[in-house]
Amino acid sequence: MTKALKPSDLGDDPLIRRGPAWDAAHLIHPETSMIKRISLLARKSGIDADEFERRWFGQHAAMVRQVDGVKGYVQNKVESATGSIQSIDGIAEVWFADAASMTSVLASPQWQAVVADAREFLGDVTALSIDERTVVPVR
Repeated sequence: MTKALKPSDLGDDPLIRRGPAWDAAHLIHPETSMIKRISLLARKSGIDADEFERRWFGQHAAMVRQVDGVKGYVQNKVESATGSIQSIDGIAEVWFADAASMTSVLASPQWQAVVADAREFLGDVTALSIDERTVVPVR
């Protein structure tokens, strides 16, 4: 079983988006023209849930945090799902300054290393570029 993280485990990294129960100064909720890429993630066949979480929350997150041009990164562990997406294990959100920046970052050697790492524990990945419109801000 994966150990639950406490706020102190995450430090004060500004790329970490925390829930409303945590210090609001650390929330990243872009209300600008930034572009967001959302990826629906399914673990690779033969990778159990504990291994998936260990890899995704550990080494993979550390690699994304080091990529120049990434303005925000959120990992969402799927606890339950209905309908046709029952095989999704996680949803990743990555923010970029704009579409040109996203294109540049995704082509960079740093991001290609992130992709290579992901291929070791992820099976199916569906990526969507999003123009986010905040209707009710996180409080």
